Amino acid sequence: MSKVKTLCSLVVGVMFVSFSVYAAPKATYRCWSYNVGSGAYVVVPDKGTTDTRAMRCTSPALVLNQDGTYQLGSEKGTYSIQNQKLVLSQSKIRGAGSVSGNKIVFNYPFQGKQHTMTYLLQSGSLASASRSAMPTMNAENREPASVPKIIERVDLILDFSSSDASVGWINSTKLISTDGEVEAESIAYQDEFDKTKIKSNYHEKLKSGYMYKVYVSSGFGTPTYVGTVDLKSAEGTVKKTIPVTPTW
Repeated sequence: MSKVKTLCSLVVGVMFVSFSVYAAPKATYRCWSYNVGSGAYVVVPDKGTTDTRAMRCTSPALVLNQDGTYQLGSEKGTYSIQNQKLVLSQSKIRGAGSVSGNKIVFNYPFQGKQHTMTYLLQSGSLASASRSAMPTMNAENREPASVPKIIERVDLILDFSSSDASVGWINSTKLISTDGEVEAESIAYQDEFDKTKIKSNYHEKLKSGYMYKVYVSSGFGTPTYVGTVDLKSAEGTVKKTIPVTPTW
């Protein structure tokens, strides 16, 4: 009887591990900008009034689960990715989204105007989410090891504590290698407990061996240069804090 109990426990344990593989990592994208066919005036703090077609996006986050399901506010369904195109099963208006780096862009006509919605990766990884939608325990089917020169993650903190300038308008950061070969962009947000600090997270895009120029942006207009970050010897998960003295 004890052998039977032990066997049952092992089977249940294997089933639990398998379920955990299905349920864990996911990719969460936050809507960054919303572009419509007619111009709109947008007021950005400390930057004046800008005539632009882009507007702040209030759409809920897009969550892609590793089991092949997704959620966008109250909308739920399944998703697939083919040829860099993301298809959401229950999306009746947007159509397929174009996947590029850490961005997903939906371009679609609606009520006689062209609309563009841009989502930026907030957390997780689209690569791991889409891979895990079809999990396997066979070693020969596993993904190859990461190339050492590719940094897995960069947690960037911009420290504006030396100035009383407003930083609440910053919605994104961009890193461009000094030779211009590598470029990545991420959403930005204020630290919950210290509003003088702006945080960004970069996933699976940056390469070590480079110095990077750091830019901030409201999502409208030309990004503002604020400094550099040294990733020449970076590897794996990296956390960098950059003191910034704003010029605005």
